Amino acid sequence: MNATTALSLSETLGLLWSRKGLIVTCALLGAVLAFALSLALTPRYQAEGSLVVRSEALTAPDNDAAFNAAAVNEAVVTTEQEVLTSRGLLARVAQRVTIPPEMLNEWSLNGALTSAGRFIACLAGPAASKWFDDELTAISPKRADAAADLAEKRLQFLMSAIKVTTTKDSSVLRLKATTEDAQLSADIINQLQELYTQDRLGDLGKHRPSS
Repeated sequence: MNATTALSLSETLGLLWSRKGLIVTCALLGAVLAFALSLALTPRYQAEGSLVVRSEALTAPDNDAAFNAAAVNEAVVTTEQEVLTSRGLLARVAQRVTIPPEMLNEWSLNGALTSAGRFIACLAGPAASKWFDDELTAISPKRADAAADLAEKRLQFLMSAIKVTTTKDSSVLRLKATTEDAQLSADIINQLQELYTQDRLGDLGKHRPSS
């Protein structure tokens, strides 16, 4: 038969006091872990930009034309959003910005776990850090093409850093780049806008009738 025992306030306080060592130890461990986590988390910097890709709906002569132009405008905006995040354009941006090697793993779960493991090993001392790196080297697969692997890492980094959004009934695309370096974020946005604009001006030149 089960029995329920009710503890008075004084008994509860006495029980907590008897376990004060355990409570203090847990609190200190929590504080140490929170401090270590705050050191591991680096600040993030976001740069923003915008592009106007089409505005025919604003100059349509009547309502029907405006409706049709707005539908076309929405389709074009969606297409241009995909162009701005395409591998081809981002690969060109990656060639024109400097991405520190230590940032290239932040886009991947494996890279994030590796970085966290290395950080914990560093807290244990140089010997533990060397052991961790040696074990990582032993289990890591050898890359057949280091240059291609690096290019892919740079591309994946940009794909994770860049966000392109649309606004309903608007021809404006909003660009955002978020990284651990303020200058890098700004460079990514500047190069993305510049290359995209160059491509569109080049397309206009191709389709312009010759005199």
